[in-house]
Amino acid sequence: MSAWEGKDPEADASLRLLSARDRAFIDRVDRAALLEPPRVTIAQLKAMSSDERFLYDDDLGQWHAAMPFYESATAADAFLQLDLAAPSSPGPAADLEAVLVVTGRPGVGKSKILQQRTKTLMLRAARLERLRAERGRPSFYADRGIRPGGVLFQFAPVVHISLDRRVNEKGLFKALCDSVHYPFEDDPQKSFAEFMDAAATRTVIIDEIQFVNFDGQTGRYVHDALKWITNGGRQLILGGHNMRWLMRPQKVAAREASRLQSDGRWQLIDVEKLAYTGPDERDDWIGLLRAIECRIKLAGHEEGEPVLSEDFAEYLWVVTLGYQNHLATLLKKALTAASRTSKQRLTMKIFDAVGVEKRAQTGRQQRITVWREDQFPWTYDWPVKDDLE
Repeated sequence: MSAWEGKDPEADASLRLLSARDRAFIDRVDRAALLEPPRVTIAQLKAMSSDERFLYDDDLGQWHAAMPFYESATAADAFLQLDLAAPSSPGPAADLEAVLVVTGRPGVGKSKILQQRTKTLMLRAARLERLRAERGRPSFYADRGIRPGGVLFQFAPVVHISLDRRVNEKGLFKALCDSVHYPFEDDPQKSFAEFMDAAATRTVIIDEIQFVNFDGQTGRYVHDALKWITNGGRQLILGGHNMRWLMRPQKVAAREASRLQSDGRWQLIDVEKLAYTGPDERDDWIGLLRAIECRIKLAGHEEGEPVLSEDFAEYLWVVTLGYQNHLATLLKKALTAASRTSKQRLTMKIFDAVGVEKRAQTGRQQRITVWREDQFPWTYDWPVKDDLE
């Protein structure tokens, strides 16, 4: 959320205008239900009963597994592009707006960016709805006479979905209807249109869009269906990897015409992995590590101890190549392993022992060896097999 907006002084009243489903989504993004374990000493750990230690270790594991969202420089650039987009204005004769497509290699944090964006748009819409209603301006509840909890429709300004399987255009709209628990029959696209109109939906966010089948005749229908969402003045935000490859030219004229319509309206927003070349990139990486280490609750570490940002910053980049998902995997495993030792501390031996996903694990020992010999090529762009863009 932009700093100029300020904090909503009536945040609770605004939130009550959202559905229970949307409030639950915000809580999940904020991890509101996550229990923060107390900081204990090694002596206190030893004094725990078996059941107490069992519960504490589970709470500790859950806490360490919840990696904080860090707004890196590349994430900040993506948020700026998303924030500069014109606000949606559903209705007749609406202006056509660009489709925003957040793309990049897997594991660079695209999904977290879209989750944060969804939360921000939900909170903004709820605040605007409250202010409009208080000032007698046109609003969802004032215009329709429906109150929160009404039996017809609740205010649903943003629909967010993350696809988990390959779908065609019909399957896409079935998934959208399912995400808002809206019934559909033979024409899920028509059903979803009814929902958006009735619930005052302004933005549709579809993550993992690479699961949509863009090939052949189906691809033509998909491009047309996505264009249809924006034709009504609604904002469409997509997220997925290898989107440039998916937008490759088609041989069949009709399919190429549909692709070109999307190509002329899609704005690609690139999200990169974190680099470690110049001072700004190193500061960015260390900022991420600092955000994580401030949450470490191991008894062997002091609160906020710079164990990652000072002791292991270079090593962690060499092992993970700057991919946030690989860093998360490595740290979750290492923190769990350290919690089972008597000293309760992260060590190089522990980091060396735990693995990450295949992309970063391949060639890992060679990279570590070169780094320990002080010959690591920091500016080299290590190739990865999933990079089809």
